[in-house]
Amino acid sequence: MNLPERYQYPSPGFSCYWRETTGKRLLDKLGYTPDENAIRDYADLYMKCDEEADRLIREVFEKHGHRKAHQWLNEALDKGFESIDDMPDLMNDFFRKSENIPEWLDLRLLEKGSSLCRRAGNFAAIVLRNYSLMGGYESSAINKPLVFTGALKKGAAKRMAETYDFWVNVTGKDAMRIPQMGYKSAVKARIVHALVRRYLLKSPEWKNEKWGLPLNLGDMVATHLGFTLVFLVGLEKVGMKPTEEEKHGLFHLWKYIGYLMGIDIAYLPENEREAIDSLYKWTMAQPVADEDTKALAISLVEEPLSANFPEKEWQKKAQVQVHLAFNYLLMGKESCERIGIPKSTMSYVPGIMVTANVIKEPVIHSGKYFYDNAVNRGRIQQEFLRKMFQKAHPSVWK
Repeated sequence: MNLPERYQYPSPGFSCYWRETTGKRLLDKLGYTPDENAIRDYADLYMKCDEEADRLIREVFEKHGHRKAHQWLNEALDKGFESIDDMPDLMNDFFRKSENIPEWLDLRLLEKGSSLCRRAGNFAAIVLRNYSLMGGYESSAINKPLVFTGALKKGAAKRMAETYDFWVNVTGKDAMRIPQMGYKSAVKARIVHALVRRYLLKSPEWKNEKWGLPLNLGDMVATHLGFTLVFLVGLEKVGMKPTEEEKHGLFHLWKYIGYLMGIDIAYLPENEREAIDSLYKWTMAQPVADEDTKALAISLVEEPLSANFPEKEWQKKAQVQVHLAFNYLLMGKESCERIGIPKSTMSYVPGIMVTANVIKEPVIHSGKYFYDNAVNRGRIQQEFLRKMFQKAHPSVWK
């Protein structure tokens, strides 16, 4: 298979990551370094996508109209697909498969993974924003769909709001049980991705030979890694110590979420070592950030300045500086400089917060009462933060 032009091995940017302390530590855990043949094999995924969802868009949404198709979608999620008499067979089959509980699903592990997410409290948002999301801007290729769908004009607030809202939905207690909010959010995200892909493939400006298919399988797996491996590494950098069971649960949770979102489970890592292997193979062929992705990065840096809340200008500026401080802690100096984000004037803040976490972790793991309290307290923080984000950027939620 001819690889798209985006394939650049060894990566001009991400190669540095694997020579630094964090990357070396991950490769030590893996026990080997994937060779170029393995990286090229992974790159074949740039020309593969969720064909089942794409067919649903072509044969239901486009033939019956988007308004009617969305009505069927929402009714099926709210009432169950079997209650709808006039829904096309193809959509019936789609929901029948989505509601089919896979044999490998372990509800206990799901809860362990979501408990870790919830007990992270506000640090979950810090890591997702300043490591998983910002770190992704080092690759110009994976972010091209954002550029083509107008993310530069809409600003970072919309993407951050949508990502955090989705994350809170899927990590709630029992949220992935049918028909709870997490399950609904995952299925809807699958449809949205297929709709975006269909829209971009119709655009004469989108070039598969340059970037691969939009929202392709390789980039979907990479995004999945941002919620698992990168998230775990970030939690450890901010002083948290997830247990092996929590780590196993996190990968299991996101394997099921990825399954519901139409990602081939053969490519979804079940543990840390498999995730490191996938992350290495994806990163080592990525092109560097371009002017578009650097603009996305700066938009995320400046997001607090456009918020309605807090009201005081100095508070907004302080938020910018705290986020920048975490960018440098989590991503490292070289990565931050590659995407053009400035240093923080409040670089001391993360150290204080990390120290507090290091002190609290042994207490949290000392007994069920303390652990459950941390999970509940963390979830309250996350729900509050979501409300504050809605207050800060009300137009995004309309």
